[in-house]
Amino acid sequence: MPPRRRLGWLHECNARPRWRVGPSGRPGQYGRPRGRISGGDPVAQRAENAEAPRIPNLLGRIAALFAPHRTALTVTVVLVIISAALSVVPPLLVQRAFDEGLFPPGESPTCPASRPSSGS
Repeated sequence: MPPRRRLGWLHECNARPRWRVGPSGRPGQYGRPRGRISGGDPVAQRAENAEAPRIPNLLGRIAALFAPHRTALTVTVVLVIISAALSVVPPLLVQRAFDEGLFPPGESPTCPASRPSSGS
C-alpha cells in the first residue's frame, strides 16, 4: 500500500476552528461562545446600536426582496393558518364527546365503568 499523500491546504481547511469563550470564561455548546452576542454589556451594546447607520425605507427594501416570491409566500402563510385551525378541531371534538356523549347534563353517565354497581 503506497503512503498517503498529505495535502496541506486540505488539512488546514478541515482543522477545528478555535472559538472564543463567552462571558463566563467557558465555551458553550459545540465550542461556541455562550450568552449574549454583545459579550454581556447591554449599555455598550445600546451605544453601538445607536451609532449604527440608519437605512432609509428598510421595510420596503425587504418587501422588494420577497416580491418575486409573493405567490409562494402567500400560499405558505394560508396553509399554515389552515393547518393551525385544523389542529384545534380534534380536541374540541373530544371535549364535546365527553361533555355530551359520556357525561350528558342532568342524566346519569352512559359509560359502563362510571355507573354504580348494584352487586355488593
